[in-house]
Amino acid sequence: PVLVSSCPAGPAHPRYFPMLRSSLPTLRPRPLAFATAGAAARFHGFVSPAPPRLEAKRRRTNFNEQQRRFLNLHEYQSKGLMASYGVRVQKGEVAETAEEAKEVAKKLMREDAKELILKAQIHAGGRGKGHFDTGFKGGVKILTNSKEVEDNATQMLGHSLITKQTGPEGQMV
Repeated sequence: PVLVSSCPAGPAHPRYFPMLRSSLPTLRPRPLAFATAGAAARFHGFVSPAPPRLEAKRRRTNFNEQQRRFLNLHEYQSKGLMASYGVRVQKGEVAETAEEAKEVAKKLMREDAKELILKAQIHAGGRGKGHFDTGFKGGVKILTNSKEVEDNATQMLGHSLITKQTGPEGQMV
């Protein structure tokens, strides 16, 4: 699937940049005050543990072990989850076909979106810098109209996106 979302403020707006990154640390509340290094830090009424001490014993890594994931969420699923708890996220919908992506883009443009963002949904980072098995570059596109969304979605859907985290075989979008 691909995610089509809007960017009403445009890419130059400072609120846009944290949403372009898919890292969740940008969603943590800003600290009001920090206590000493050994104590807990206070975050808007929440208590967060202090960072681990440097002298803490590090776990030895067995390089023969395969990394296992226990929580696999696509970006659109995590945005839906955050929105259900009142966190502001970009408007957008997931599309399984290029025609659906075009309809979502038209809907967002009617709702006064200035730009549209088309993102391939795979379980790997580096989607924007990746390339498809067809030679098409980038799994994240910033577009201005529904025709561009349809054309780019056609290039993405049904093809493998190859990033640094997927290996040479890539992952099917």
